[in-house]
Amino acid sequence: MSRHLGIAKEVTYGLALTPTHYMEALSEDLHVEREQESLATIRSFVPIDIFELTQVVKGSFEMLANYEEIGILLRAFLGNVDRTGAGPIYTHTYPKSTGLADRTDSFCVEVLRDTGASNSFRYSGLKCQSWNVSSANDRTTRMTFGWLGKTGAVAGPGTPTFPTFRPIPPADVSLTMDPDPPGGPAALNARTFDLTCEWPTDETFQLGSSSLSTEPIDNLLVVTGSSEIHFVGGDADDMIAAFLGFTTTDVAVAMTDGTHSLTINMNNTKLTKAEPGVSGRDRLVATYEWEAFFDTTATGSLQAILVDNDDETDW
Repeated sequence: MSRHLGIAKEVTYGLALTPTHYMEALSEDLHVEREQESLATIRSFVPIDIFELTQVVKGSFEMLANYEEIGILLRAFLGNVDRTGAGPIYTHTYPKSTGLADRTDSFCVEVLRDTGASNSFRYSGLKCQSWNVSSANDRTTRMTFGWLGKTGAVAGPGTPTFPTFRPIPPADVSLTMDPDPPGGPAALNARTFDLTCEWPTDETFQLGSSSLSTEPIDNLLVVTGSSEIHFVGGDADDMIAAFLGFTTTDVAVAMTDGTHSLTINMNNTKLTKAEPGVSGRDRLVATYEWEAFFDTTATGSLQAILVDNDDETDW
């Protein structure tokens, strides 16, 4: 059996399951971290024994952004989803129209690292702490998901079934910004786009257990992004004006192959950095950075809309 990475939503927190969805992973570094104590008394010249104190799962995996694979991962990070459509195309909106809420679901990730191995590693009780989207004009779009979890174990591997391979090339990606003023969305001449969403969760340990004693609780969701944009025409001037005026700006990235799509809306952002630079006769490139804040339409600081062939209602 070849290397693979799969994920499933848990029924009970910390209870590992066979994966239900498999990913085109590029790399991963999921692992168990253990705190231990070496005990020595006044009568010993070396430690008498070593005792485990706590253990926790940490790490991330990077994957090709495939329209048919990312639904369950967006569900894990943003917490809930509304689905519409009668098939074969469905629309998934994250979060629900009721907005963000405490994420009460946990997930299990299985990694088979050695080709032909009889056992895989299963990490359970996972909460997704971070989500990064990276697009550039010289490669397909990547996504990285970071995790905090309860425990890891060795188990017999599941049998992977991968969905249709639909990665997202540069031609599928466009970036728009709508500075206010002057208004009117501008399709920008972007050459890179990077989005970082971080939703830290706490590590709660209690007496009576060496693993996470209770399900981690969410902290503040922070959404930031950046883009390198060819500085041509009035659109670039509008963005500089929006930065200098610290005015609210609408930022959206759209990815589509004509049938399947992912749109990420950040309807309320403030530009936190605008750096145009020039060297000789080189093309002028400006770097913009922003941070999103609450918007009533998106019921949060970010909204993701996925259109694909997955008929899952809640994963």
